Amino acid sequence: MKNRTRFYLATALMILFSFVAVAMAQTGSELTTPDTPEKMKAAIEASLQDPGYAAKTQEVIKPGETPGFLGIPGAPNPSLILGLLWAIWVGWIFSTVGAFGGIMAGVGHITIFGLADYAKSFGKGNPVNNLLTDSIRVSNQWLVGLSGVISSFNYYRMGRLVAPLGICLAIGGVGGSWLVPELTAGKISLKDYIDFSD
Repeated sequence: MKNRTRFYLATALMILFSFVAVAMAQTGSELTTPDTPEKMKAAIEASLQDPGYAAKTQEVIKPGETPGFLGIPGAPNPSLILGLLWAIWVGWIFSTVGAFGGIMAGVGHITIFGLADYAKSFGKGNPVNNLLTDSIRVSNQWLVGLSGVISSFNYYRMGRLVAPLGICLAIGGVGGSWLVPELTAGKISLKDYIDFSD
């Protein structure tokens, strides 16, 4: 009973820490809305200051339209029902097959929700394109991490959780999900990401 309580406490703390980290990460110009995260506002302003990207950014972002993904006016605004159904599908794949769920999560973000075409419309090297690409990667990492937590809980209840292996996978997963975006943020274009996952 004591181990179960510790497990629940550790899971709750990890989920709480995750929400705090997301809130801290999302801490303008006329092309932004009050709902646009600060990082996206900075990327839009940086692209507007670069003469090579300014015209394309002003062409793609449509002030006055309904804010979509990341609060960008005119960005794709995926259906919540479609998103929920896709999340259930991806979660089922994660919990039964494993890594293929990550591929399916990427397929959802890139094609089903239309984020790839939208990011590509800004052009290669544009700070907005880079940030959109990074946000797709982070979303996939969240799906992988939360799926792992939920599956681990289910395996623990069934008595099938191997603690040393779980600890090693957790260290590798958390380390990789922190290091990869930290080392490659803004350096990988969406085309590279799509080509790599195809």
